Amino acid sequence: MRQPVLAALFAWLLSGCALLDIAQDGVPPETPPALAVTPAGVVAPATPTWAADTVAVVNGVRLMRADLDRRMALIQVAGWLANGARPGDLDESLQVDKWVDSELLAQAAAQAGLGASDGDARAEIDRLIATAGTTRTELDRQLALGGAGYDDLVRYESRLVLVQRFIGGDAFAGSEIERQTKLATWLVRARASAKIEKPAQRAAPATAGTYAGSRAPDFSARGLDGADHSLADLRGRVALMNFWATWCGPCRAEMPAIQAVYDAHRAEGFTVWGINSGEDASLIPPYMQQLNLNFPVMLDRDSRISRMYRVFALPTTYFIGRDGIITQVIIGEMNEASLDATVKKLLQ
Repeated sequence: MRQPVLAALFAWLLSGCALLDIAQDGVPPETPPALAVTPAGVVAPATPTWAADTVAVVNGVRLMRADLDRRMALIQVAGWLANGARPGDLDESLQVDKWVDSELLAQAAAQAGLGASDGDARAEIDRLIATAGTTRTELDRQLALGGAGYDDLVRYESRLVLVQRFIGGDAFAGSEIERQTKLATWLVRARASAKIEKPAQRAAPATAGTYAGSRAPDFSARGLDGADHSLADLRGRVALMNFWATWCGPCRAEMPAIQAVYDAHRAEGFTVWGINSGEDASLIPPYMQQLNLNFPVMLDRDSRISRMYRVFALPTTYFIGRDGIITQVIIGEMNEASLDATVKKLLQ
């Protein structure tokens, strides 16, 4: 039986649900080594010409529109196979981002000397068919509805098995939440160090999302001051949104740095929102008094906002520009020097 995190990975790679919508950069060094190109894609020229047939280039591997269309058809079939129903309309931009992440994982797996055969993929497909209580004939019919075939599914499942073997290794060992956190951190670092190219489409407004370059999803929250606040009200200011809890040791360690930078720059148009995740409001005032904190705190007792922002580990910090666009995401403890440098750059 699959480990829970690998089952979740299957849902992430071949479903409409996001497992890890995290930033493209922002984690300090210790980035992964250069990633090898695999036969999974078409090697792109040094200076790609952005034709309609290309959706992205990842470390020299061109991701083709025809393959994206086929991939999205397979997502529909995967939803049917896992849940008995198709997920419905899919966000193409989100699916491209997921494909980039899965390509980075597959490249790293190949570099680590891992592999997966068509036989491995077929065995896994047979297992899924049996688990779903369906037949190969019905699977073929569902594939045909999306213009895909069994061989297409074998290729995608082979890639998934390869990625599963990589994530199942010692580098991601631990409990399910530890594996998810390690995977989230690995992807942040991989995106920061990889060469990822996409067609320029800056004329259109940024869509809402939790990657760097996305518009920060709006929400309203009750503040520790008893008033309701909306993230949209911060437009025009540089904002640091920090997800934390009183029990979190690294959160406590970085709080003085956040307060110091808040004090140094709030007159210049900088603000902080501390999003307390999953705790009762009564725990917060003594904590803030003990650490001499006075920046605004928002309450997320039911972790609704944390889920919206795909927060898998505390602390997690989002930097948001004056235009409401996420510029950087940090997973883990920050120090005052790097935090101050980031804020100064955004205030320029």
